[in-house]
Amino acid sequence: MRLKIILEQSKPEQLIPINYQYYLSSFIYSTLESADSEYSLWLHDNGYKSGNKAFKFFTFSLLNLRDWELQGTSIKIKSPRIEFTISLYTQKMAEKFVAGMFKDKTMNIFDRNTRANFKIKTIEAVPEIEFNEQMFFRAKSPIAIKQNRESANEDIYIGPDHPKFTELLKKNLEEKYVTKCIMDNMAVSTEGIEEINIIGDYKGKLIKIREGDYSETCVKGYFCTFEIVGNSEMIKLGYETGFGINNSLGFGFTEQHSHRKISKQKHKHTQDKKESEISRIENEIERLKSELETIKVNNHDIHIE
Repeated sequence: MRLKIILEQSKPEQLIPINYQYYLSSFIYSTLESADSEYSLWLHDNGYKSGNKAFKFFTFSLLNLRDWELQGTSIKIKSPRIEFTISLYTQKMAEKFVAGMFKDKTMNIFDRNTRANFKIKTIEAVPEIEFNEQMFFRAKSPIAIKQNRESANEDIYIGPDHPKFTELLKKNLEEKYVTKCIMDNMAVSTEGIEEINIIGDYKGKLIKIREGDYSETCVKGYFCTFEIVGNSEMIKLGYETGFGINNSLGFGFTEQHSHRKISKQKHKHTQDKKESEISRIENEIERLKSELETIKVNNHDIHIE
């Protein structure tokens, strides 16, 4: 479910950090906390787990600033109103977010150098789109993907020009889907994502998280348009929760893109390839099930009904 948040400046021409994504994420968690502190804590500390990975299953767009200018390392907002869209996987999460919004009715964005306050004017439900087995999307916030570099024992961010980019994007989405199904006690389909094709140009963007803090990190993502073919439920999950990694920090937010459908002949696959793909997904399901069974639950865990 998607919600468009329209806000009004409490005073004109306020400054916000250029790298504001972390502060928007913090606002979302604090809004959920206003409605249900236990749920917010569970989502922040646990979420939907798969082995050592935790999916939060929400993402959000960049701020829509109609009139603005750079001022040093800050953005001066010149338009009286701004807006952004949050995308949430569950109805429950959406209801708690709306409840928290109406309770607080304000949003603060601040760091060491800036502080801005906004009044919440309206919250609008974004109309649902129809999902099918071939769709086109445009990234409205950068899509981030990491690959492990074994020689240096570290993860590096890669872009659409890397041969592993679409493969890892597929794998990430399939892991989210299997984790969702297992945690929700739902049957897991063996139909996966057949292919992801990058269309046209792409552009990288480096975003600093907690800029200026001792814990500052950098995330590099890419704006791109892509075609995705395969399981429509997986495609829907990617749309609702974000494609790629770091979705709860505002990465991987997409919108449907109008693009002519490529001929069916291009997407015709041999039976051997389909069987190989199904076998790979079944093995991945078993691996994730095994990892989930190892998660220990103690008396201090928070249970969400």
